[in-house]
Order: sequence, then structure tokens, then C-alpha cells
Amino acid sequence: MEYEVEESVKLDEGTHEGVITGIEYRNVPYKYVDLIIECGGVKVKASYPRFVAADSRLGLLFARFGFPVAVGGKLSDEVLVGRRVSFMSVNKVSKKNGKEYPEVLPDTVKPLQEQIQPIQ
Repeated sequence: MEYEVEESVKLDEGTHEGVITGIEYRNVPYKYVDLIIECGGVKVKASYPRFVAADSRLGLLFARFGFPVAVGGKLSDEVLVGRRVSFMSVNKVSKKNGKEYPEVLPDTVKPLQEQIQPIQ
């Protein structure tokens, strides 16, 4: 496999707007879903434990987008792809290599106001 060398991800701390362009899943060390958010050509991830309840991080995210979170109901994270969002990021320092990287604060991911519509 051939790789193209890319520039490190840089994003100023603060509030940003972007689009959810994809979803990734991981199982190590726990089951998580990562929303891929593109903001000005930079891709960042917002991570959520893969557990949905009315008061879980993922459940609260669905609720912010107007999706009903009811016991026994079914939700698909694919409905979030393509939605415009606002979010906050902070810069953290990696414990592995000491370099700075942007981290999306997952509880700050919200739909842009013009998109919020209750879904029945």
C-alpha cells in the first residue's frame, strides 16, 4: 500500500461549524461511535459510547437533533450524516508524542438552529 504524507490536523480552540460526513466504529478499549465532522477542510472526530438511553451521551445527541429517545425504540446513527453542526474544540497534548491535536467536546455537538425539527 502506498501512503500520501499529509499535514497534521490544526484547528483553533473555540466554537466551529461543520458537517457530519461519516461515522466510524471502534471496539477497543470500549465500544464507541465516532462522528467524523469536516470543518474548513479539517476532519475531526466526536466520540460517544455506543449506548443509547434518554440520559446517555448518544441519547442526548439524538434528542438535540429532534429524534425521540424512547425505551424500546430504534435509532440509526446514519441519520446524522450530512447534517450541519456547531461544536467546540480544545487543543490537547498527546501523551504518546507530545504533539498538540484538536479534541471535539462531544456534549457541544449541536445541529445548527435552522435544522432543528421534531421528527415523529
